[in-house]
Amino acid sequence: MSYCLLGLTSGAGVLPHDPVDAAVGDTVMFTTSLDPTQTPLSFTSILWKFGSKDIITSADTNITAPEYEDRITLFVSTGSLQLRNVTMSDAGEYNVTITMKQTTLRVRYMISDALVSSSTQLPEEGTSLNVTCDASGSVSTREWMKNGSPLNSSENIMFYHQNQVLSFISLSRKDSGRYSCNISNPVSSQEDTHYMVVTCMYYGPENIEISGSKEVQVQTAFRLSCSAESVPAASYVWIKNGTIIADSFEFTENLSELSDSGEYICRATNDITMNTSEASHMVLITAPPLSAGAIAGITIACLVVVVGLLLEESLFINISKSSPSFTPVFNISNMINNYTDT
Repeated sequence: MSYCLLGLTSGAGVLPHDPVDAAVGDTVMFTTSLDPTQTPLSFTSILWKFGSKDIITSADTNITAPEYEDRITLFVSTGSLQLRNVTMSDAGEYNVTITMKQTTLRVRYMISDALVSSSTQLPEEGTSLNVTCDASGSVSTREWMKNGSPLNSSENIMFYHQNQVLSFISLSRKDSGRYSCNISNPVSSQEDTHYMVVTCMYYGPENIEISGSKEVQVQTAFRLSCSAESVPAASYVWIKNGTIIADSFEFTENLSELSDSGEYICRATNDITMNTSEASHMVLITAPPLSAGAIAGITIACLVVVVGLLLEESLFINISKSSPSFTPVFNISNMINNYTDT
């Protein structure tokens, strides 16, 4: 009985050349010289044949000939085969074909001279702009970031030529920022950064704010001030209860009344763009605290009312008992009026 290795261009020495002798009923091991502990092996497929008949094929799964079920074991780490319960009909030539996995060596140039450049050094709002990412070497990928965050395409941003060109359809001030392009391949990478400031002739009003008192004592003055970011400077009006009450960035009330409480709205307008923006501010007008004398007077008046009511009730009851037809000619209101008049 003999076996050989076919299909390997460097197969010499992988299998022994001498025949293998076995007795009926023995177990035979067809052992290759491949040692996975010394050199990690990676096989695409292993095929053992007896003469021209396939015994077992191993690729993604093992396929065993029916007559060899439960009689053979394939060791996929080395390609060796074990045959059990040998019979006289097993005598003959055994061949193994082992296909090794292949690999490819790719040699690349290192990335160098990364450069991000703009089609203009004075980007203006409303205009288009291209930012280009170039480098020397074998470029595999280009990744764009704005202020450290990944940049994706949108209605206003497009990428061309495998991300080499970042294109703005119509610039706005919000497009200002730090733009970085990372150029890489499997063996190297480089990054370059471009700072872009978008200028504009007209914008706003934006970030409108109102400053001023929120609680004011009656009969005192208060002032509210309104501000907004705008080019040119915004014009302002103040609105209360749907009525314009002033046309300046400031609103002043010199002598407040309780009716001045409420919501004050500042409306800013850019007279070129005609854009507007509003902010609101609540003002509460409060009455002054009572003096000590006023508090004492109110207390005395309350006591007089209580005492008077008690006296009137007591007097009316006593007189009614002695004279059922008696009608009193005085009342507590007259007593209070007389007291307050004095």
